[in-house]
Amino acid sequence: MRALLQALPRLPAAPDGQVDFARADPVLLALVRDEAQTVLQVVQRGQGAIGRLLACSAVAIESGDIDADSVESLGYFLAEVGDFAVACWVMSCACRATLAASSGSGVRAGP
Repeated sequence: MRALLQALPRLPAAPDGQVDFARADPVLLALVRDEAQTVLQVVQRGQGAIGRLLACSAVAIESGDIDADSVESLGYFLAEVGDFAVACWVMSCACRATLAASSGSGVRAGP
């Protein structure tokens, strides 16, 4: 995630403030694509693991050993992390599409 966050400010912005993928360096696009895909995979695996832990903790939650506030906070956290994962997916797709459109750049469009 650190590499992705460090790369994002190097992407050029369009006048409306959105990323101008067409003006971005192909090597930077490939880096962002790969890092965003990695973050997405890590988030998906982590969310699945947390879901399994919550399912196994149902009795402890029901008995109050795990307080409802913690479960609520975890739910909000998972929602925010899920939104971030979607943003990573969208960014990865945009990078992949831009690289494919300019395939003469010598950088492979992606897996």
